[in-house]
Formats: sequence, structure tokens, C-alpha cells
Amino acid sequence: LVACIDIGDAKIPPMGWGSWNKYACDGISGDVLVENAKQMKKLGLARLGYNILLLDDCWQIGREADGTIIVDSEKFPLGMQEYSDRLHAMDLKIGLYTCAGEYTCQLQPGSLGHEETDAK
Repeated sequence: LVACIDIGDAKIPPMGWGSWNKYACDGISGDVLVENAKQMKKLGLARLGYNILLLDDCWQIGREADGTIIVDSEKFPLGMQEYSDRLHAMDLKIGLYTCAGEYTCQLQPGSLGHEETDAK
């Protein structure tokens, strides 16, 4: 089952930009995320339905004692809520990658056993 948005004559699946192919772990940051969001707007891609930015692996670096995920403050110094707010102010959505296992492919913390906490 695929969720679609109605744009009149046609329905399209969720579409957007993913960070991994260009930036992987080494080049991604809050500034890069916001700049790519601005480019999606400037190029008219958001108007065509490309309105999601998926932040892939390496935005997280560990977990607090209570299980809360720790955002990489060097790459995302303003905190994930601020970057999310900035994208939402541009009428864009943000997705944060995780995995169903204990660790992601890049050995960052996965969501196994923390699904409810991570969803917040």
C-alpha cells in the first residue's frame, strides 16, 4: 500500500531528496540539509511534489542513559527540532533514517527496543 497525494489529475507517491548518495556520513550537516531544502523550493521541485528531505545515517551518535537518541551536535549544532522547524516553515517534511536493528549500517544506534522513544 502506497500513500499518495492528490494533485488533481494524478496521484503521486511521496517524493523527495535523500542525503546518502551525495553526502553519506562525512558531508551531511544541518547547513547542508537546509541548503538542499532551499534548492528544492528554488527549483520548483516542492511544487511538483518533491517535498520530503530524508536525512540518512550518521545524524545520531549514541543514546542517553534513558534511551533517548543523541543527535550529532557537531553536524547539527542547532538540534534536530530547529532543523525540522526550518523545513516545516518552508512547507517541507523531514524524515530521519534509523533501522529495525540494534545498529545501523554505519554502526550508529538503531531503533531495536527504542521504537516508541525514537518515534517522538
